[in-house]
Amino acid sequence: MIQAAGREFGVRVGRGTVTFNHTASRVEASYGDQRTRLLLVKDGELEVCLISSDLLINSLPISDVIRETVGRILRIDASHVVNFSTHNHSTVGLAVDRFEPYYADLWRAWRRSGKCKLTPVGREFMRELRGAARALRGKLEAVDVCYGEGHEDRISYNRKGRRA
Repeated sequence: MIQAAGREFGVRVGRGTVTFNHTASRVEASYGDQRTRLLLVKDGELEVCLISSDLLINSLPISDVIRETVGRILRIDASHVVNFSTHNHSTVGLAVDRFEPYYADLWRAWRRSGKCKLTPVGREFMRELRGAARALRGKLEAVDVCYGEGHEDRISYNRKGRRA
């Protein structure tokens, strides 16, 4: 029997918060919370937690911190916590010391230090994440799995309002 549980939370990003793009511009306006969703799926002994966020959660070291934190709370291996995030160039950072996964030398140095300096938004995010993860196990319920198949046999795109 497959079981699942989901939780969602939001983090408010304030005016003036520094974005993590190449220009270090600041947030001028934010219209609503940046949402994050957690889904715990259990099939017998196998458990996987999927995390999807409007915030950038797949850069290092915050990705490892998120996966280790949720894994510890749910008592599952961090390798069974998978995170996905938005791809936009105006998101704010959750950690001060951010780098991309392909910079192996930076990752090794960070693993030796073990410290991840969170931004104010990052501290709020982690607080909300811990609360959502703690609530998941008690919300597990049986689910049916359905799927559909489809195909796209032509290439199309909409550029400047004109379809190809």
